[in-house]
Amino acid sequence: MKYAVLMLALASLAAGCKKGGGVLEVSADRVAFPASGGECTIYAQDSFWISDMIYSYESPGGSDMTADNWINVSSEDVTELGFWKSVTIRAEENTSGSIRKCRMRLDAFDIATRVYITQYAD
Repeated sequence: MKYAVLMLALASLAAGCKKGGGVLEVSADRVAFPASGGECTIYAQDSFWISDMIYSYESPGGSDMTADNWINVSSEDVTELGFWKSVTIRAEENTSGSIRKCRMRLDAFDIATRVYITQYAD
């Protein structure tokens, strides 16, 4: 009987625990820029940090290759602890002749999301 009560108590505690791994809600999870460049600001439900940015480009032949950093990210909306509430993405003119891509990961402790950025070529 004591074992059954202990199991019920543990099951009750486990049911009340918050599960991690949720999705950070953002105003846009995909951004596309023309070859001429541009700027876009994305807002999030919670403060976050950028944990990863992976750059690539699609060559005229169609294969994806790694690329250098071709965008600038910044924020004017920063918390007292240094976390961001929004991110402004700026892309300069694309004269490479290739479609450029970036996958950016935004983390907020137990929740995260990815933002996919594309810049087209002329």
